Amino acid sequence: MAGRVLDQNALRRFSASSGQGRVWAGICLSTLTICAIDILTPSAFSAVIFLYYFPIFISSRLRVPYAPFVATALVSLAALAGYYIPAENHGSFEFINRQIAIGAFWAMAILAFRRIAKNRTLVEKGMAQQSRERLKDILSTSNFGIQIIDRTGRRLF
Repeated sequence: MAGRVLDQNALRRFSASSGQGRVWAGICLSTLTICAIDILTPSAFSAVIFLYYFPIFISSRLRVPYAPFVATALVSLAALAGYYIPAENHGSFEFINRQIAIGAFWAMAILAFRRIAKNRTLVEKGMAQQSRERLKDILSTSNFGIQIIDRTGRRLF
């Protein structure tokens, strides 16, 4: 029980010191800035929509698995706001272009989520392997007679 509390406290200190709050603030600020550029730019210049990939890319670098989905939701809302807020007469091509871009945003978020999850499992496997090796070293180099017995009473080491 004490080990779990210690691990949770260490995790909180690590996440607080890693600056992820500043990264989230940067994601929100960049999304709002891109949305303002999108609103002020004429609809004929549709390359602004590609700037929305930047916050999703930043969120994919965080260790939190749901980060790309949160950033994509913000970006999707901002992209729709960039379409609806200006008082211009938009054509159907512009709307279809936005919908395709938003679909691509969500595809990118899914890929980023899968990358973060895979990295987490690789790190966990590596940590488990290191732990097993450390335990084996401790048991083999110990001056004391350490035995490991399973539940049936069979001697494992």
